[in-house]
Amino acid sequence: MKVLFLKDVPGVALGGDIKEVKNGYARNYLIPYNIAVLANNENAKQIEKIKAESEKERIVLMDDLKAVFESIKDLTINILCLLIGLTSHVKHFWTCLGVLWTLYPY
Repeated sequence: MKVLFLKDVPGVALGGDIKEVKNGYARNYLIPYNIAVLANNENAKQIEKIKAESEKERIVLMDDLKAVFESIKDLTINILCLLIGLTSHVKHFWTCLGVLWTLYPY
């Protein structure tokens, strides 16, 4: 089923794209949640408007993400792992050591 995406769907399409998707995906998710509409001649006339709106939304999202990045880029995270009861927590201990080694390899 060909649909016109009204919004960005990560890994699938950007707003304004016309793509072929499975019928169930379109009927059960995309169309009921107003993420996409059936691609026809009438809806195809709105592609440029939808693409412009989606681009504006992406710009706003990127600005927000940049602000969040700037606020946390100098943040230091300390992780403390405690091993309590050797037999039941060995898996968690080794997982925590792996996280620590990833963060502080030396």
